Formats: sequence, C-alpha cells, structure tokens
Amino acid sequence: MKLLKLTLHNFRKFKDLELEFPEGIIGLVGSNGSGKSTVIEAIGWAIYGNRAARTSRDQVKRMGAKRSDECWVKLAFELEGTHYEVFRILTARSSDARVKVNGVIAASSAQGATAFLEKKLRMDYDSFYTSIVARQQELNTLSDKSPAERKKSMLRMLGVDVLDEAIRRVREDRRHKEKILEHMEKNLKDIDELENKKREGREAMEQYSHTREQLMDELESARRALRTLEEELSIEKERAKTFKALDEKRKLLTERQHHTKTLMESKVHEIEELEKNVQELEELQPRVEEYETLSRRKEEMERAKERYYEKRNLQEQMESLTKEIASMVQDISALEKQREGEEEDTKMLQCIVAQIEETESLIKQREKAADALEAERRFIAEKKEELEQKAARIRELGAESDCPTCGRPLGEKYEEIIADFENSMCQLEKEMREKEREIERIEKDVAMLKNRRGDLLEEKKEAEARILSYRLTRERAKQFLERKREKESSLETVKKRLAAIGELEFDEEELRRVDARVKDLLPVKNRALILENEVKKIPALRREVREIEKELGTISGQLHECIEKIDRLDFDVNRYEELEKTYAETRDIFHGKKEEIIRIEGKMEHLEKEMGALEREIEEQHRQRNEIRTLRKNIANLEALAGDRETGLLNSFKNYLISKIGPMLSYHASHFFSTFTNGKYREIEIGENYDIFIYDGGERFELERFSGGEKDLANLSLRLAISQLIAQKADALLQFIALDEIFGSQDRERKKNVLNALAELKNQFRQILLITHIEEIKDSMEYLITVYEDENGISHARIE
Repeated sequence: MKLLKLTLHNFRKFKDLELEFPEGIIGLVGSNGSGKSTVIEAIGWAIYGNRAARTSRDQVKRMGAKRSDECWVKLAFELEGTHYEVFRILTARSSDARVKVNGVIAASSAQGATAFLEKKLRMDYDSFYTSIVARQQELNTLSDKSPAERKKSMLRMLGVDVLDEAIRRVREDRRHKEKILEHMEKNLKDIDELENKKREGREAMEQYSHTREQLMDELESARRALRTLEEELSIEKERAKTFKALDEKRKLLTERQHHTKTLMESKVHEIEELEKNVQELEELQPRVEEYETLSRRKEEMERAKERYYEKRNLQEQMESLTKEIASMVQDISALEKQREGEEEDTKMLQCIVAQIEETESLIKQREKAADALEAERRFIAEKKEELEQKAARIRELGAESDCPTCGRPLGEKYEEIIADFENSMCQLEKEMREKEREIERIEKDVAMLKNRRGDLLEEKKEAEARILSYRLTRERAKQFLERKREKESSLETVKKRLAAIGELEFDEEELRRVDARVKDLLPVKNRALILENEVKKIPALRREVREIEKELGTISGQLHECIEKIDRLDFDVNRYEELEKTYAETRDIFHGKKEEIIRIEGKMEHLEKEMGALEREIEEQHRQRNEIRTLRKNIANLEALAGDRETGLLNSFKNYLISKIGPMLSYHASHFFSTFTNGKYREIEIGENYDIFIYDGGERFELERFSGGEKDLANLSLRLAISQLIAQKADALLQFIALDEIFGSQDRERKKNVLNALAELKNQFRQILLITHIEEIKDSMEYLITVYEDENGISHARIE
C-alpha cells in the first residue's frame, strides 16, 4: 500500500486540505495541537470509519462548521499495481462511503467499504494500529496487553490464525464421523447367533445336512484363515503407520537441512557484499569529517548570529528608552507647573464654603422670621374678619336691638359701638399692612441671599473643578514618575546585558556559505551512516553463520537418527501390499462359500424366506463392519491431522510456524534496539508466552525493570520488527509505516540512532511518516509537511 493523495474537508481542525505524498522519509512537523496526528487519523478514518476516530462521531466535524456543512475525507493509494480511491462522508444525519478500484465503484456503503478494504489490506483495525500505524501515546499497546492477548494479536497480524480454522474444521469432521460410528456399533447384531439359526434350519433338512456341513466346514476354514490374515494385517498396518510418520519426519528434516544450507549461503553472500562497503566508507570519511566540522561551525555561527541580533535590538531599546525617559522628564516638569495655583485655590474654596454656610444660615433665619410675621398677619386678618362679622350683624339688627354681647339695648350706644368696631378694624388693617410690608422686605432679602448663594455655589464648583484638575495632574505626575523609574530600571538591565555581550563579529554571508555546504554534504553523511550500520552487521552475521552451522549439524544428526529408525523398523512395502492382496483373495473365497450355501438353502422352499432373511442379515452385518472399519480409518487419518490436545500434523505445522515467529521477531527487534541504544543493549527476546525481555550484560531482565525512555525504544523496536515481518510476508503489499511522536523521551544521540535505523527500513517501506514537534530533526527528513494554525484556529499544511 503506497499513499498517493489525501483530501480533507471540515475534518477536525482542517477546513480544506490537499496533500500528495512523496516516497521516502516524510516528517509531519508543527506545534502541539496544530493537527499533525489528524493527518494519520484521517487515513485510518477513511479505511475503518468512526472506529479510527479519537473522539465520538459528533466531534469529528470541524468546530465552527455549520450544521448543514458536510465533513469528508478522500484517500487515494496504490496496492499491488492497482489504484484505489476511498471517499468517506459524514453529514448531520448519516454517514456513507464508497471505494473505487481503477475508477470503477467496488463498494458503496460505510460498512461495505470497511469490509472490502480490510479484505484487500488483509488487516483489521487492531492489526493496522498495532503494527503499521503507531498513534500518539499508543506505542506500548502490545507490551501493555496480557501474554495471551499479545500472542493472539501477533498471530492474527502474521496470518497464522488461518491454521486454527483448518484445525477446527478437521476436528468437527472427526467428531461427526465418531457419532456415526457410535450409532452403527450400537446397532450391530451377533453374527454367530445368526449362524446358529442357520444351522438349526439345516438340521431340519436331513436331505441337505451332509452338503451343508461340508460347506460350513469349508466356510469355517476360510473364516479362520481370514481372521489370521486380519490379525497379521493389523500388525503390519501399525508398522506402516510408524513407517509413514518416520518417512514424513525424514522428508521434513531433509527440507529443513536444505533450507538451512540455503540460509547459510545467503548469510555468507551477505557478509561478502557488506565487506565491499568498507572501502566506500573509507573514501567517504574525509567528507564526513568535513560535514561534522562545518556542522559545529554552523552551530557556533548561528549562536553568534543570535547574540549579534540581540545586541542590535538591545542598542535600539537603549536609544528608545533614553528618549522616553527624557520625554517623561519634560512631561513631569510641565505637570508640576500646572499645579502652581493649587494652594491658593484650596484656600479660596474653603472661604467660599464658609460664605455659603453663612448665607444659608441667614436664609434660614430670614425665612423663619417671614414665617412668624405671616402667622401674625393671618391672626390679625382673622381677628379683623371676626370684627367685620360682628359689625355687620349689629348693622343688620339696627339701633333698636339688643347687644349680641351683653344683651342690653343698643339705643344711643349703637353709633358709638359701630364707630369702635370701625376704629378697631382700621387699626387691625394698618397692622396687617405693616406685617405684609415687613414680609415683602424679608422675601426680598431672602431672594438676594439665594442669588448670593447661587453665585457662591458656582464659584465653589469652579474651584472644585480646578482642585480636581490639580489632583488629576498630581496623579498623572505620580504615574509618570513610576513609569520613569521602570524605564530607568529597564535601561539599566539593557546596559548590563550589552556589557555582558561585549564586542562580537558576525558574517552572515559566511553563515550562508557554511549552511549551503552542510546541506551539500548531508547526503554523504547519511550515506556514511547507512554504510556504518551495514558494516556493523558483519560480526553479527558471522555469529549467525556459526549458529547456523551448529543448527545444520543438529539437523544432520536428527536426520541420521531418523534414517536409522526406518532401517531398524525393517518395513517391506511390497510384502505389505502382497499381504493385502492375499487377504482380499481369502475374503473372496470366504464370500464365495457363503454364496454357495445361499444357493443350496434357496432350494429349501419351506425355509427359503427365513433362511434368505438370515443370509441378508449376515451380509448387512458384514457390510456395516466394513463401513465401520472404513470410518475408523478415516477417523484415524483425521486424528493424525489434528488431535484434541495440540497433536497432529496441522498442529505440528502451526507450532513450527509459531516457534519461528518469536526468534524472528527477537532478531529484528534486537537489531533495532541495539542501533537505538548505540550498542548498550544488544538483544531483545520474545519469550514462549510472548513476554518481552531485554538482555543487559548477558543477563535477561523483564521490560518493567528499565526506564521509560528505554521501554519506549523497546516497544518501538518490537513495532518495527512486526512491521518488517508483515512487509516481508506481504511482499509489496504494505509499503508505508506511520509513527506518531516517538522521540519524546529520548536524548539527542538516541534520536539520531532512531533516524538511522528508520533509514534502513526504506528497503521494505517506500514511505515512512514521522509525526513530531521536535525542530532539531528537520534536517534529517527527506520531505517535510509543516502543519500550522491561522489566527482563526483553522489548521493548514504545506509540503517542503
């Protein structure tokens, strides 16, 4: 499987994205949370649907997209020379998918597309994400499983589990035949009893007794001969079975011997080829040393560049701070001048407040006096009105009437009384007019005082505004002083940093020349690293050749022992076939005698039906016995293929394959782990229960003994070993591998070792995708896909 093109729309943080994948080591780089892992997740989602998503289905669509907007992924890849295009879409109400093969639709539903792709890739979801794709924080998926789960996953990924299905079917067939055999054996009848019934019938027929007895003797003789032959044949069958098993073992050992010899020749040839790389490595060494020297020079110049630009920025800051401080000094001086009249205005405000208080006190006094006068005026007015009423009443009564007060006749006092009333009323009117004039005068005074108070309030307001302005000016001056002190502190810090940097020189043109030369020498460096790694294989390969030679000696010994057992068995195939032929002839004679008896007994009319029925019953019983023997033979053959407890040829073949998986995984994982740790740990072992062990100083330890970084490297080594076996098993089927954030716990040297080891995998994988936020490994990538966010939180990617 080779990735060609990936298109996203409203998937996760991507609004629209289109990527074409080149061949080689591809780095997916960007800050955390920018969407690097989303690119790999989109590939899994296109193939396996929502099961490959890290969140629920509702969170797959981009946040900010409208409810009516669609979310879809289109993936194009090549598999065994065939072009595939997968389109999976998620709408507000449903999901759908389709697969095109060379432009023709091959699957057209969400589940149908997943099932079709699993069949074509020969991988389910778990196998895909525990071997070919290692997602972020899932590097330890295999080691965290139980041994049984880990074994099951590995066997499924490597296709060994198909033998379990074959073994299950063989066992089902055997159990079915055993049930038939049991039923037939229960229904068998005693042949001797049937023969006794025949003899009883013959005794009733005296005229045929001599002939019957003669035939019975001959029949019995044939039966004894047949039984003797059956016993002898049974013994020979057991020997034939042993001979067959030994002969099969001999063939397997012969084949294994041939395979081991071929493997040893291959290793010898590989050593010869690797030894040719030594000369090339020596030729490249001067340019490698130049690369190392220039790389160090480049790092020094880049540090000088940083200090150079830092110094320039500091100088600009110092000038800017100096100008700002001078400007602040002027501003503070101006603000101080603005506060010159503050004390005089404060005193004026205090005077105005006192005058306002005095004026308000006078207003209250005058208003109180006016109220008293108004009360007196009303009293006089009421008194006058009372006199007017009395005078009017007297006038109404006339001079001849009695006084309403004393009751005496008015008479001549009438005029006098009326005159007194008028004089009293005139006096009261005069007093009331004086009170009104006094009230009017007081109201004028109050109005004048209120006007005066209004003027004073306006003056107070103006004075308060000026004092507030002084206060604000004082606060501004205080703020300017604080800012001035801050700027002076910053200026002092800048001066100290400039003094610490001191004088330095930087040539940017020289840096560009060095950088260009480093890039030119990088392929040479990479080639040298590959050659170094290749040359390092030679001692291990020589040890492997010695181990293979030992194994070849063991196989030869086992083969010799097997041949000796065959010779001691002294089994003659021709004799066995002759014995079977004699048995068949004797059986024919036996059946011939029985047929002759049947013909004679057929002449017995009154016993014809009974004897005929007996004869048919005897024949049926023999037929069933023959069928039983055939069933037993078939059951024995099926038992030889697959027994109940891990026995049989199929189980042996399965166990043989399983026994090879562990050593092969151990070999490949050990190679990667040794490279990653720079030879500190040289061997990883996959145990019988698929536990993971690491050898340290020749002693085997469990994985939990080691640090987090070393555990991560061990799990990565196992992941790469599985991927390598799958790639070799599938030939050109799977041509890419994706690894998400595998450098997090490693130092710089081990990161370099990991990259060197991954470069070796280019022989098996045409595309290796590395997802990382670590900037320092950029130069080691053949291609870079940079993922970044814009100001709206939408992710984008570009290939470099």
